[in-house]
Amino acid sequence: MHNRIATMAVLCVVGLVMASVAACDEPAPKPLFEEVDMNSAKLSPKQDAVLERIRNARATVDVKLIKFQPVSLDGAPAPLSLPLQPGKKFELSDYRLTKGKFSQELTWDSKKTAQSATLTVVGDAVSGLIHANKCVYAIEPLGNSLHALVQVDQSTFVDEPAGEAP
Repeated sequence: MHNRIATMAVLCVVGLVMASVAACDEPAPKPLFEEVDMNSAKLSPKQDAVLERIRNARATVDVKLIKFQPVSLDGAPAPLSLPLQPGKKFELSDYRLTKGKFSQELTWDSKKTAQSATLTVVGDAVSGLIHANKCVYAIEPLGNSLHALVQVDQSTFVDEPAGEAP
């Protein structure tokens, strides 16, 4: 009986050790952006004007204020997290980061679902589009690492007939 209990205890310890080693193999997601409380943010008049223009745009469904975390792109590639929905982090893994002379481009697409992201980084400014959870999000720089994360209603866009320029 004692041998059986000792064997079970050893198996439990081995299982826990193996699980913790497996968890260490996968790096924790790095936050690409952190959400900023709009009510307490100290925006410059220019940032406030740009944010107001975005809020009043016909295609805007929702706007969040986010701050770019450039260190998330440094070092070894790790999954990135984005605060797209309240209380949930959207994760990007297996993305491509292409470094140019003055900018970096992050591209990601899901092999299983119709989700993708294309972001361009120049210094502390990020711009681009994210297609996730059947929604479209635009990221627009405001300056000083602050950005607007805009949920966009694409149904408000007007289709132009092929071959005709506006």
